[in-house]
Amino acid sequence: MRRTLWVLGAVVACLGGVLFGSTNAEQATQLRVVNGLERYTIYYAYISPGDSRNWGDDKLGSGQTLSPGSSRTWSITAGTYDLRVKDQDDDTYSRYDVCIPRGMTVEWNVTLADLDSRSSSSSSSSATIRITNGLERYTIRYVYISPDASGSWGDDKLGSDVLIAGQSRSWTVDPGVYDLRVKDEDGDTYTRNDIRVGSGETYEWNVALSELDSR
Repeated sequence: MRRTLWVLGAVVACLGGVLFGSTNAEQATQLRVVNGLERYTIYYAYISPGDSRNWGDDKLGSGQTLSPGSSRTWSITAGTYDLRVKDQDDDTYSRYDVCIPRGMTVEWNVTLADLDSRSSSSSSSSATIRITNGLERYTIRYVYISPDASGSWGDDKLGSDVLIAGQSRSWTVDPGVYDLRVKDEDGDTYTRNDIRVGSGETYEWNVALSELDSR
């Protein structure tokens, strides 16, 4: 029977596996991440070898998310890893030096207690723009956040992701004045201009059908 260890206990297993008895080489070596964040969706998951200097690629894949209560399991090589997930507000949650023994499944139930702290200097020198899809039954496929002085909309901020009705996403920006635009699945656009967001502030835009741009 496959044994599942909590992440906090996994380090003990690595350092003294005899406490748990011998492992079965035929059993898979796995990491399971559970979204225990109550009302926040996980958009990105990173599994980085402990000796790596970067987080590497997102393990959830394009367009994949973990809604509250859901989980995802990966088969990996036994070893020590750093783990990180990022939610819809771009908040990160991390665990470091997590030992995953051979033939065992280690589970990380991500909770709000795992939220990474942000330095006061960082938060005071940046601002946040939060966009919510309030379009009832239409999906937002593109988001543009353009400095007011720019002559173009720039790149789509969603990338391969979308915002379904009721879903939100936040972006960290420099304090300043911005023009905002979203485009739905039908190619209709919704725009707000000359939006000023100050240092340490969050500007929230709940996009509504009443804001549909005229053609």
